[in-house]
Amino acid sequence: RSVAAILAGTFAAFPRLTESVAWISGRTDVAAAVFGLSAVLVFQSTDRRRSVTAAILVFFGLLCKEVALAAVVAIAIGAWQTTAADDRRRRLGAFIPMSVALAAYGMLRWAGLHGRAIESPPGSTTVTSTLLVAGEAVARYATMLVDPLRPRLQIGNVYRPSAWLAVLGFGVVVLAGFLTWRQRRRLSGYQWMALGLGSTAMAMVLHIVPFDVNVVAADRFLYLPVAALAIFVAP
Repeated sequence: RSVAAILAGTFAAFPRLTESVAWISGRTDVAAAVFGLSAVLVFQSTDRRRSVTAAILVFFGLLCKEVALAAVVAIAIGAWQTTAADDRRRRLGAFIPMSVALAAYGMLRWAGLHGRAIESPPGSTTVTSTLLVAGEAVARYATMLVDPLRPRLQIGNVYRPSAWLAVLGFGVVVLAGFLTWRQRRRLSGYQWMALGLGSTAMAMVLHIVPFDVNVVAADRFLYLPVAALAIFVAP
């Protein structure tokens, strides 16, 4: 409990999260995290009412920001680990409300975009440039975690990716994957869920899908991954 309390306090005071709290455009990350984490806490594959409640919470989280999808990944990992292997029908049935919530959000999103022209980001993007930006983004976020006292608005430039930072980023991914594989038998269910939560939230902001933005990284995008990191370390 003391470790969890320390980590909760560290998360609350983490300087990199200032942007999400102080800037109105960053509040979406806070709201999505609240609904997403609440869904993770509520969901139980053996209780239909809890499954429905979790689905509603995820739906509201998605209305705030797409990063709430990370909660669905965490829930799926938790359900897979806690439900008996021979009880597949109940396990799949628990995800029916979640599927309905995802479908409803997808329809709303499609209706909102239907008939609107999607503007491509300026400049040309190739597979190589996309990989460079994604690798640099990983390196930037890793650096931001260990250097939290210098939050800033402009972090990198998508149209001028740094090759050496990209290499560093891919090295971070390889190292994290290797350490996770080495410790896979020691990780608890909550740690696997936190790993899925944080990894999914992080993957969604690595510019694999190009958007009309010029920054490589932003402080507000660390909100849910830092919460996942605190949950991962707590057990």
